[in-house]
Amino acid sequence: MNYSDSQLDVNSLISKMEQLEQNYKALHKYFVGFKSQLEDLKQQLHQHSEIDSLQVLQSQVSALQRQLQDSETVTDVVDTATTEMILDNAEIATPIFEQDIDTKAQEERIVTALSDEEFKLERMIWLVDITYAKEEEKLGKAVSAEEFWKRRNAGERDFTGINLIKVNLSKSSLGTNVNLSRANLSGANLCDVAWESINLSGANLTRANLSGANLRGAKLMKADLSNANLSKVKLIEANLESANLEGVNLQHAYYDIATVFPTNFNAAEAGAYLIAPGVSLQNANLAGANLNNVNLAGADLQGADLSLTNLVSANLSEANLSQANLSQADLNHAKLLEANLSKANLFEAKLHWADLTGANLNEVNLNKAKLGSVKLAAASLKKANLMQADLSNANLRGADLSEANLKNAQLNSQPNFTDANLTKVNLLGVSLSGEFSGANFTEANLCGANISSINLSEANFTSANLRGANLYRANLEKANLKDADLTGVNFQETKLSGAIMPDGKTDE
Repeated sequence: MNYSDSQLDVNSLISKMEQLEQNYKALHKYFVGFKSQLEDLKQQLHQHSEIDSLQVLQSQVSALQRQLQDSETVTDVVDTATTEMILDNAEIATPIFEQDIDTKAQEERIVTALSDEEFKLERMIWLVDITYAKEEEKLGKAVSAEEFWKRRNAGERDFTGINLIKVNLSKSSLGTNVNLSRANLSGANLCDVAWESINLSGANLTRANLSGANLRGAKLMKADLSNANLSKVKLIEANLESANLEGVNLQHAYYDIATVFPTNFNAAEAGAYLIAPGVSLQNANLAGANLNNVNLAGADLQGADLSLTNLVSANLSEANLSQANLSQADLNHAKLLEANLSKANLFEAKLHWADLTGANLNEVNLNKAKLGSVKLAAASLKKANLMQADLSNANLRGADLSEANLKNAQLNSQPNFTDANLTKVNLLGVSLSGEFSGANFTEANLCGANISSINLSEANFTSANLRGANLYRANLEKANLKDADLTGVNFQETKLSGAIMPDGKTDE
């Protein structure tokens, strides 16, 4: 070790080493007991809440044990242990050497006043106190969460170097322009925080829990994230240049091409997902992730878990989402043009104003999905489950819904089904409104359906079940009702000019 680097004066070091040697010689008789109690000491140290600060000391004591077993003289032991203590543990050695040592007085106090166990504990406490005193002096007094929020709410934004060790700020949002550079957040609970664009450069985040946090655009240059939990963290556009990521948990975290990692660090190997057009994310677990406004056009997300995921305004055009789990996902305003969602689970998903023009939704589960004002023109929804789905103002012009289940679906707020294929669909008891001209209802089940006052001109009802349906004031001009079951149908004021009736005759 370079003594100039440890800031120890050579002459002073030699003098104090000699003093320590004398001190250890005087305590020779205590070393025998110290050896027998060593395992008990290690157990106590492991139970101590500040074990991390004593790991170096434990290693030092273990070395001393080996030295005692192999050595023939106490002097050899002291020389070796003292040298190892000084050279391998400069941070602890420095405060020890800086104290005035009165060897004679110390010998007398220890020999006459302390038992073996008392000496052992006294020395350990002494070293710990010195270590923590120096650490507290360096970091400053810890600030509680209450005090932090008080200052933040009072308008303070610059918290450079603040000591927030083990603080609980989970699920918090700090707003803009907050500076936590060089802050001590080691062991802090930061789960699910919304800290977009925050400055954490040089911060100490060792063992901090950031799972589920939104750190989009965050500045984390030279931050210490060793052994931190960053699972499911949003690192889109974040800068982690020169950060310490040793032992970090990045499982299911996600980043994009703008994210900066330390040189030679492979985020994908660490379990994080790259969010970019055309990427392969088959069977990826992105459940609950915040992916609003991301670009995943053409990405392979087959079998991926995107349940409860925020995909608002995301671009998923031409993406492969077949068999993906999107239950309760938020896809409002998302772009899914010509995307493959066959056999995907979209139970209770939100798709208001989403664009699925030309998308493949065959056998998809849209049970209770919110599809208000959705664009599904020319989409394929063969055998889709649309039970209790809300299709208010939806555009399904030219869509193929053959054999789809629309039982109890909300179709009473002007959806557009012009030229849609509704062959064999289940519309049992459904109340229809909107535009259905040219729609194909061949073999559809419209038993008890309310289709009054809507435009069904040129629609095809061949072999459809219309028993008990309400066609009051409906427009069925030039519609095809051949072989349809019209038992109990209400035709009051219905327009049937040019319609082909069940017997094949055209109504005049």
